[in-house]
Amino acid sequence: MKARRLKDNEIVDVIRYEKPINRDEVYVDGKLRLYLPSDLDFLPEKETAVLEGWVARDEDGLISLFDTEPERIADCVWAVYPGHTLGIRLPDDSFPSVTWLTEPKKVRITLEAIEE
Repeated sequence: MKARRLKDNEIVDVIRYEKPINRDEVYVDGKLRLYLPSDLDFLPEKETAVLEGWVARDEDGLISLFDTEPERIADCVWAVYPGHTLGIRLPDDSFPSVTWLTEPKKVRITLEAIEE
């Protein structure tokens, strides 16, 4: 987890030390420096989600993310069998290498919350 060291405001990665000294809660950084919770200001973890699936572009340029590999149907669109998630539309400029003429591309897309 990330924390700000209060003595100099430097951001450090720390983990909770599993064998605390004198039973106090202790954290350790990558250089094996020990910190008490009072030495650190813990930063909030970023909220993220990871979507895995396939992207495919219809003949009219619409590009979508599918949870299962889609198939060409009606000579102009990609679709999946009933019971699977329908495509989630992506911005038209996403994955420019994916065209109507190419096969669907396996992808992993990470979504991250934006702090306002």
